[in-house]
Amino acid sequence: MGSMRQELLTPLNGIIGIAESMTEAGAGLDDKQRYNLSLIVSSGRRLTGLVKNILDFSKLKNHDIALIKKSVDLKQMVDVILDICRPLTLNKDLELHNEIPDNMPYVQADENRLQQILYNLVGNAIKFTYSGSIVVTAAKREELIEIAVVDTGIGIPEDKFESIFNSYEQVNENAIITSDYRGIGLGLPITRELVELHGGKITLESEVGKGSKFSFTLPAASGKNKSFDRSPSTHTADFAELASLNLKRESLNTGAKETGLEVPKILVVDDEIINQQVLNIQLSEEGYSVSCSSDGLEALQAIKENQFDLVILDIMMPGKSGYEVCRLIREQYSLLQLPILMLTVRDSQEDILKAFEVGANDYLAKPFNKREMLARVRTLLTLKRTMNEVLSSEMRFLQAQIKPHFLYNTINTIMGFCRKDPEKARELLDQLSCYLRGKFKFGELDKFVFLEEELELVEAYLSIEKARFGERLQVVTSFPAETNYLIPPLILQPLVENAVRHGIYPRKEGGTIEIVVEDLEDALVIKVKDDGIGMSKAKIEEILETKNSNGGIGLRNVNQRLKSHYSQGLNISSEINKGTTVTVRIPKTMDRRA
Repeated sequence: MGSMRQELLTPLNGIIGIAESMTEAGAGLDDKQRYNLSLIVSSGRRLTGLVKNILDFSKLKNHDIALIKKSVDLKQMVDVILDICRPLTLNKDLELHNEIPDNMPYVQADENRLQQILYNLVGNAIKFTYSGSIVVTAAKREELIEIAVVDTGIGIPEDKFESIFNSYEQVNENAIITSDYRGIGLGLPITRELVELHGGKITLESEVGKGSKFSFTLPAASGKNKSFDRSPSTHTADFAELASLNLKRESLNTGAKETGLEVPKILVVDDEIINQQVLNIQLSEEGYSVSCSSDGLEALQAIKENQFDLVILDIMMPGKSGYEVCRLIREQYSLLQLPILMLTVRDSQEDILKAFEVGANDYLAKPFNKREMLARVRTLLTLKRTMNEVLSSEMRFLQAQIKPHFLYNTINTIMGFCRKDPEKARELLDQLSCYLRGKFKFGELDKFVFLEEELELVEAYLSIEKARFGERLQVVTSFPAETNYLIPPLILQPLVENAVRHGIYPRKEGGTIEIVVEDLEDALVIKVKDDGIGMSKAKIEEILETKNSNGGIGLRNVNQRLKSHYSQGLNISSEINKGTTVTVRIPKTMDRRA
């Protein structure tokens, strides 16, 4: 065992030592570089702790651990443990407090093992507490000292109180497992073994959604001979330096290199700040714009408020698992609209199949190779770009979808007015000019246009059609006072044209088109109604499912572009021989004003 311990810890000590040396010698390093080196040290120490836990677990099973007990200043030790753990809270609204009284008697314990117990308990509390506080307290109970770690986290179901102290035990799929749900689940079992080895007992009180309280007892020391050492060997200096950099969440939300071109935006969702930083560095070096989220709810909110080209999603997260987050994303976005690359530490066939079942495009097992990860990212972004190019091509076709007979009939109508009503002929020429300019001025790179411009295009089109068909076409409109909203181009005009051509024209007696734009508190709602021939449910489904290849590209393209921008497309209700209503809803959280 001694040889194995040396073989495992020697390279880790080398990694930590080199990183520390670079930090100390690198006078020219900036804050970000010092921060990354500190993360290397932090990761190395965490891995060292895990290796020691594995080795200790084997020793505990064979009753091969000997304690070296002495008087230890509990309050001072908790100060150091909280300093060590504080960097783990950088991406959380979380406070750590040491509320052990100054006059608390010393405890009789093995200094290193007590530090291990406290680190496991505080680290476990931080993992499952997203906001609020973690408080360490202590009280004298006759000849014992009772120490408690209290958090305001997600809590643990009562029927799992005993099982979380069992090795390898998972409480549930959403990652409420032992002290390190990413690891093999040894932290809490070892903690209990070490407490009992000291002659103490560990207990748990918890309520789901409100928090947990881990309490353990140690014998009080007979005297107050201070022996606990706060020297740099306890690693306080490493983490104090990291905390002093004060690098909050904004350090993990970096833009891509300044190229003057729009770059792909990637959202990394992982509760481990170190994993976020690694992906952030690797992706940013390739010129991508990277944002990071630490839990599922935060990621879903970020997706709602921003437009991302790719999501890199870790499966094992507290709260909402990656599987659940992926399912929720797929309720709004298709595989091509927002690709998802899932990360997993377990690459069993069952895990991979489940990832695909909930809507993942691809998966990658940790630890991953950088080149493989970048290759998968490029592939998924290419799929996304290809879909956008298809939509742009359809939009260009939509712009060019001016039927020759429409122009021929319009010119004939204008010529007819030239003799009997020259002023009317001049007005129609102006409207035709406005219509043609409006159809072609929206370039494929223009993402948004003023609602007012779209309304002008609609007015020009309807003026021409009313001149051609006279009383057979009636138009009713209702617009808000303000029209300075920015919307995707060619959204309203195709809906109106579709209502006229396919709803009203087939009826001999004609009909009425009603266009309503409502400026509601939470959304801009556009409705195009007609009392024409209507559509069957099968026809509507054919349009919305993009399977129609015989015409109808206008509605299909509009539907797809709306879903791309706002995660929701057209709402079409229709009844044969009674008419059709097409509704567009643009959420206010996503709308744009000039």
